[in-house]
Amino acid sequence: MQDTLITVIAIFIAAIVMFVFPVMYIAKSNETIAQSNVQALTNEYVNEIRTEAKITKNGMADFSQKINSTGNKFDIQIKVSVLDENPKKENTTTIGQNLYYDVVIDGNGNLPGNQDEVNLTEGSVVTVKVENTNKDLYQMFMTAIMGTNNDTSAIEATATGIVTSTSNI
Repeated sequence: MQDTLITVIAIFIAAIVMFVFPVMYIAKSNETIAQSNVQALTNEYVNEIRTEAKITKNGMADFSQKINSTGNKFDIQIKVSVLDENPKKENTTTIGQNLYYDVVIDGNGNLPGNQDEVNLTEGSVVTVKVENTNKDLYQMFMTAIMGTNNDTSAIEATATGIVTSTSNI
């Protein structure tokens, strides 16, 4: 009787070693690949925004579709620090100083004023931040094995760029 119990335990441990750990390794590799892809796509999208000097609903939808093709769901936030040139105009505090004001755009394709596109001025700073909102397979394994319930995103990317030219407007 005791020999069968030891055999069952040995088979159980062998099954874990032979199946669970390789699947965890593959899940971690997939998470790393998804992280790399999302970072590259985010960099590409910021470059597109800064060279075209505009944010469009279609561009946002295409970007969202590309990053969601990794099998994860993402929260996208776009922050634009718009350069408001104030040359030789007086206001109460400064004369001729460039000022920035922030416009935050959610990633659901809702542009301010329900517009189809937002044109940007040269020198404006665009920051796109992407975080996954779901748990991927590796996070689920770690929750099950380690017993931790970590709600932080595992796949995230941030890219920033300065609008260099508005000649396309």
